[in-house]
Amino acid sequence: MSPDFSHIRYFKPEEFPPGELPLADQRILSALDAYRGLLGRTIVPSPIKGALARPDASAKGSRHYAIGRQSDAVDCFPSGNVVDAWRVAVMSGLFGGIGYYLDTMPGPMLHLDLRPERLWWARIKGEYYYPIQAGLNRETFFRGLASASV
Repeated sequence: MSPDFSHIRYFKPEEFPPGELPLADQRILSALDAYRGLLGRTIVPSPIKGALARPDASAKGSRHYAIGRQSDAVDCFPSGNVVDAWRVAVMSGLFGGIGYYLDTMPGPMLHLDLRPERLWWARIKGEYYYPIQAGLNRETFFRGLASASV
């Protein structure tokens, strides 16, 4: 069953990858919509297959995983500065997992999910960095934020 868009103000079903909406948790779409209102700028859901839901066994560790459960993650491209968008996502309290990706096209991307615990990360040139880990991981995460805000 496809999510109900009657209370979604900023998005239309056709903006999401074909066939993935029935596999998505209504709550991630509602959170994305609320986040768009807080951000005050457009957000384009990633059109790439699997950006909302992945119904294949290889995605088992992902919040996008949608076999026996609904996906509670979305990848999106916020307009404007991705660092500001990341900060609004963090401060909103709407999402547990928030990742920024500097190696995506057409530009920087955010991953947003509803995991129960907080986890932040960055993907820079195909490598993942987590600020909760000391040393190079933390330094690279914050250097990535600094370089993306320029």
